[in-house]
Amino acid sequence: MKAINIINLPGKGRISASAEYRTHLIRLLDVLFILLSMVISHWLRFENAIFTLNELVITVLFIVLYTWTATFLGFYRHNTNQSLENIIWLAVYSFLVTISIASVLLILTHTSETFSRIWFVFGSTLGISLIIGCRVLLTKAIKYNWIKFPVKRVVIIGSGAIGIELARRLTADHFRAFEIVGFFSDDKTASTLTGKPILGRLGDVESKLENLRYHGKPIEQIFIALPAPEVQQELDFIRRLTATQYHTFVVPDYSLALIFNSRSDDVAGLPVIDLSHSPLQGFRATTKTFLDLTLATVALIIFLPILLVIAACIKLESPGPVLFSQRRYGVGGKEILVHKFRTMKVTEDGDDIKQATVNDERITKVGKFLRSTSADELPQLFNVLAGNMSLVGPRPHAVAHNEMYRKLIGGYMKRHSIKPGITGLAQVNGCRGETLTVDDMQRRVDYDREYLKTWSIKLDIFIILKTVFQVIKDDQAY
Repeated sequence: MKAINIINLPGKGRISASAEYRTHLIRLLDVLFILLSMVISHWLRFENAIFTLNELVITVLFIVLYTWTATFLGFYRHNTNQSLENIIWLAVYSFLVTISIASVLLILTHTSETFSRIWFVFGSTLGISLIIGCRVLLTKAIKYNWIKFPVKRVVIIGSGAIGIELARRLTADHFRAFEIVGFFSDDKTASTLTGKPILGRLGDVESKLENLRYHGKPIEQIFIALPAPEVQQELDFIRRLTATQYHTFVVPDYSLALIFNSRSDDVAGLPVIDLSHSPLQGFRATTKTFLDLTLATVALIIFLPILLVIAACIKLESPGPVLFSQRRYGVGGKEILVHKFRTMKVTEDGDDIKQATVNDERITKVGKFLRSTSADELPQLFNVLAGNMSLVGPRPHAVAHNEMYRKLIGGYMKRHSIKPGITGLAQVNGCRGETLTVDDMQRRVDYDREYLKTWSIKLDIFIILKTVFQVIKDDQAY
């Protein structure tokens, strides 16, 4: 009996060997582009194409690092529905990460002086330019049918939620490698939402497929996209299909509530679904930490004179400490001390904390200015250097407020799965200041969860720049 193949909708499922071949071919072309670029650069720099041993080693190192980084970041993931803009961004991001890692390795090994850096930088930059250019041309060529890849004629058994989701993904395949002939379903009234016809009932599958083959329009692949109970009921039917010439796949019955923002994985060889999947894991988390430490260090150097002036003004205006430290929840719900410039005559940190309001009498004159410019948040740069906060992330709330809202808002504590931030997606979308209602806090939480789902370095940089712009232009904070 032919084995039943499984594809995993949430993650990197294998739909066909041809897709893997396309991916390997593109990766090979990228390697050739880099090699060609290094040769061209060497010829322009030295008027010959003969590499020294050190030049050969750095070329191989760059190729290995780039292909590994690009693979890890999803640049070669054939079944993701990425826009052309996102593909270009991934290529550039992979290139910048590769250059950074290679530079650090060369400096640490004291080998950066053993070859021409002009040759290396020009060659690697030309290489990434050729890679991006090739991707743009390939995408345009496929879009306008200048080139075509072999198309597999497929049918989907089951027109419910699983079948519709599968059809959407097959239709969005960049290489247009699938032609969905139609669906088989016992529910004749089912709407496919794809414009593809219902070819018949489950009992008609074998006769209909044979009829298509007889008329010279054979089906190559069958996708069984039935709910789990129906799969159990139709095991004999499925076994008959796997004994035919058709390449048969079974789509696991993950409810749509589970497959959104999740990915497939395995534990000891057993397939599992990571329901808490976030793009901010592993290498990406390390990249974010590197960005945090670098920018926080630069910011502290730039703002140090301003910090000293603010501290003096606070001390001169009213008695009390310069800094106000308050217990808040950090990553994993662990308590941390978050530092701010004191802007009030009081320093509350207990089980009952009153939020600051417009024209709050507790706010000092210096404090009002600091809040209007968000300068009171600057000491949190030290929290970033200490490793318990990030430049961008869900804003940490006082422990007392956390304990209240976690009981009122479902999924509230999900925002603590990463480090809290000095600014965040919620803040740049107007969620600042006092939360008068539960709905106000719900809106903040929704933005925080959206940030967790869509995180990228590009998004972090966008939020930082938008925050700076708002601080200069806006005065909503108080």
